[in-house]
Amino acid sequence: MIWKPSLGCALAWAIARFAGSNHPYLAPLTVVLCLQATPDRSVQSSWQRMIGTVIGVAIATVIVNGVGVSAWTVGMIVFISILIGKQLKLDDMIIHQVGVSAILVLVFENHSVSYALDRIVDTAIGIVVAIILDLFIFPPRKSSLNKTRHRHF
Repeated sequence: MIWKPSLGCALAWAIARFAGSNHPYLAPLTVVLCLQATPDRSVQSSWQRMIGTVIGVAIATVIVNGVGVSAWTVGMIVFISILIGKQLKLDDMIIHQVGVSAILVLVFENHSVSYALDRIVDTAIGIVVAIILDLFIFPPRKSSLNKTRHRHF
């Protein structure tokens, strides 16, 4: 629980910088958010985060060109994001990620034209690092899997 996120964050930051990201903090943030109690949950969380990020970035990218950042535009982009997520019958976790990504792109794309692309690429980097750590470097021990499963029933 201590080594996995720490190592994952360091690796994700380094890989994002190597890939040319101007926002490398997004990759370790993704590692922290995607690492869950079990590898299955980590994969599910990662999948939801990636889908939500891509949809949120797409929505914000379409809208961001013509609007400035204000309370109304933030409210509008969240409304549109949630509405689209509901229309697509997405999971609530994905819808939350759509809204978060849309807000962040709306705000940061005005300051850094590479933010939207970095958000997607760095999210993917963080996801890959989290899953590799969870499945291969620090796989769960059998006894910890049984304890985790018993707690949920």
